Amino acid sequence: MNSILTVCICNPCRVENLYSMHQEAIQALVHNVADYGTCFHLSDAQAETINGSFTLDTKKLEESVFKRDKRAILQYVKDHLEEGTKTKQLSIEALQSARQTLLQIVYVELAKADCKAPDLFNNAVAQELSEKSVQSMMDFIRWANYLLSTAFSKLELTARQETISQKVHRYIKEHYAENIDRNSIAEEFYVNPEYLGKIYKRETGKNLKDAVSEYRIQKAKELLSHPNIRIGEIAMEVGFDSFAYFSTLFKKYTGTTPNEYRKNLNVETKED
Repeated sequence: MNSILTVCICNPCRVENLYSMHQEAIQALVHNVADYGTCFHLSDAQAETINGSFTLDTKKLEESVFKRDKRAILQYVKDHLEEGTKTKQLSIEALQSARQTLLQIVYVELAKADCKAPDLFNNAVAQELSEKSVQSMMDFIRWANYLLSTAFSKLELTARQETISQKVHRYIKEHYAENIDRNSIAEEFYVNPEYLGKIYKRETGKNLKDAVSEYRIQKAKELLSHPNIRIGEIAMEVGFDSFAYFSTLFKKYTGTTPNEYRKNLNVETKED
């Protein structure tokens, strides 16, 4: 039937205990992912204890996904799953949690490049691999390999298709709170600052310095909607060392000072 069978052998029992015995067997199958495709006895499964919780190192995965290091990710996941098998922590619930963790990290990276992740994995192959990923360690690895290969291919294709201005916009979006200027951005893309400025001006019609300032002011306007955050703190959060310069620049782009902008927001909120 082209199927893989996992068999849990139960102890003999009276008819009236058959249902409860069946439930115990189901739970044993759920908590014994490592025994997928094998035959084991219920008493052996019950003797095994499941200690602690099974989680993936989110920070480690985020760094590897950012570097597009598929080999390192798969090796880490494989080693972690094998450890979970040895310590009897590997269950369907554990694999579901691990799958969700890896999915979220990959989806965030795709979102940074303006790639629609749901559309990318909305196909029969992806859905089948995802459903089977909680059956066993090898099924999880197969799904993870497909997920990463598909995502990284899309990211590479998107990067090749990006214009200079699109790359700069993405960089500003990710680093606006840092001390960035035309020189540091040009260094990131290995080009001459003057050349970068000219190309950016030709593609967008604006100066690179204005682009950085506009995005910072946009983020500041979003933060000003939160009354508990001090305006001085907002200035620092969006990359300004000087509050006076922040206030001057804010008025240049919005026509009001940060304090006036916040007061106007409060008035609009009350009227609503």
